[in-house]
Amino acid sequence: MHTHIHRHLRRWFEPYHTHGMVMLSGVLAALLPHVYGLSFDAYLLARMPGHVVYLYDAGRENIHVPPPLRYQLRYQPGHQPEYQAGKDVKKSKAVVAILAEKNLEQHPGEPIHAAAAESSAPSVAAVRDFPAMGSAVFPVSRIPNWGAFTTPEEWSRTYEDMPAHAYVDVPAYDTDKLNVTVASLLVPERNTAELTRKLFYSTIFFGKYELDNAREFTGIHPALDLKLPLHTPLHATAGGRVLAVESDAELGLHVVIEHRHPTDGTFYSLYGHMGTAAVSKGDTVTAGQYIGTVGMTGMTTAPHVHWEILRAQGSDGSYVPYDPVIVPARTQAARRVVNPAEFVKKYGHLE
Repeated sequence: MHTHIHRHLRRWFEPYHTHGMVMLSGVLAALLPHVYGLSFDAYLLARMPGHVVYLYDAGRENIHVPPPLRYQLRYQPGHQPEYQAGKDVKKSKAVVAILAEKNLEQHPGEPIHAAAAESSAPSVAAVRDFPAMGSAVFPVSRIPNWGAFTTPEEWSRTYEDMPAHAYVDVPAYDTDKLNVTVASLLVPERNTAELTRKLFYSTIFFGKYELDNAREFTGIHPALDLKLPLHTPLHATAGGRVLAVESDAELGLHVVIEHRHPTDGTFYSLYGHMGTAAVSKGDTVTAGQYIGTVGMTGMTTAPHVHWEILRAQGSDGSYVPYDPVIVPARTQAARRVVNPAEFVKKYGHLE
């Protein structure tokens, strides 16, 4: 039964989505805890194994906090209840661990790209002897005109099957234009260009896994998810050296490339959910060089690339993966990651 329901939920939302995390409401939301056999005194609005999900307090007294507060949870099949802060949340044995308390505050702060890294910039010699960054670029230069497609056959085409006339230039990352509902772009008339923008940036920087809440710092996603056809060629955001080509359950096959800037420090670009990798650890790459293809590896339900830019950590400029469990303040996030679109905007003019 669970598989049957998952299949239908994915069928409804997959054309617009990447991670299989859909935020539901109303009667369906109320039914989900019972469908999954979970005895929450709240609405479990989405749950996929291994994903961070959201539990909204239904105002029951057994949760000793005033409603409505959000908790971020991680599903742990077969584990006994574990949680922080001593919150008495009733739940079944199949269950979840509360990884963070509520964090609904919208954090003001300076633009991400303007924050200084805590680690010191690399030495002149270290930069001189390292491959040049060059002019930063997006991993792709043209994308399918998603907003113009109307049939499942058009949506499901691979890169090889997508005709050249179906492509448009990469739209600008503009949160003001992204923060609209899909419905508003379909009625009273279809706004193809804006619909393409919204679908391409399927999960924004520190956004939630839902298209209709495209506001930064409402979720814990420290990257941009770019919706692309299966097998689409991907290119290095900047010049540097391949630090790692690895695979894990969450990011699937992914490539990490190190970039060194003479004054702004060391950065690492990460490309997740790849299908193939055309580079190996230690390879030198230039900005825009082909590095592999879009896949569906790791935790994903539709082809896309998870595109992340991390700052080096510590005095030695180490690469440290970043997987926040609560929504950070902008200043906190800026110490660890950079919005990839802002990175290209700032370093796209370098030669």
